[in-house]
Amino acid sequence: MKLAGALMLLGAALLLNSGGDCGICPAIKVDLELFLGPSVDAYVNFVKKYKDDNDTLENTESMKKCTDNKLTKEDKESVRSLLDFQGHYGGSRVEHVIESPLFTRSSSINHQVSIMYLRVFM
Repeated sequence: MKLAGALMLLGAALLLNSGGDCGICPAIKVDLELFLGPSVDAYVNFVKKYKDDNDTLENTESMKKCTDNKLTKEDKESVRSLLDFQGHYGGSRVEHVIESPLFTRSSSINHQVSIMYLRVFM
């Protein structure tokens, strides 16, 4: 999975909550935290609680392993930073995004995350 795919997954999750300023739904936050975490088994078991069929679980495991191989620790921390930012400010105020640390860092992942955030919430 490429970084763009991971960001699209994050964007889709954030879209589910874009109607209010209450932060990310706790279940989605747990899902994303496990997805970005080190354990493939923990993430697969979490998904299994909601969808317990072999095709889904095999795809989940494959996607998690691919993400772990492609995203660096810095990439994952950038996504976590965005999740924390979303929880503090909600999704409706673009000016907060522009003032956020995501725009002051130089790495390309932060730029991509920032652009994705703007696209989702504008």
